[in-house]
Amino acid sequence: MKKIVISGCSGSGKSTLAHILGRKLSIEPVDLDTVRCTNGFASEKRPFYDFMKGVANIAQSKEWIFEGVYYL
Repeated sequence: MKKIVISGCSGSGKSTLAHILGRKLSIEPVDLDTVRCTNGFASEKRPFYDFMKGVANIAQSKEWIFEGVYYL
């Protein structure tokens, strides 16, 4: 099992690192903005419950790489 969370401020290299690791480990990284927002980073946000449900569904997989700037 490989489960990786990459968190940090905007512009810190999270996406770059996630894609490098994803290629090396053959895991498609998940940008949490795609789970939280309806159409990319600056678009309308889904309701918080829907966001958490989406993250929980992905987290049930054996392997994943999450990257984003979300703190609860």
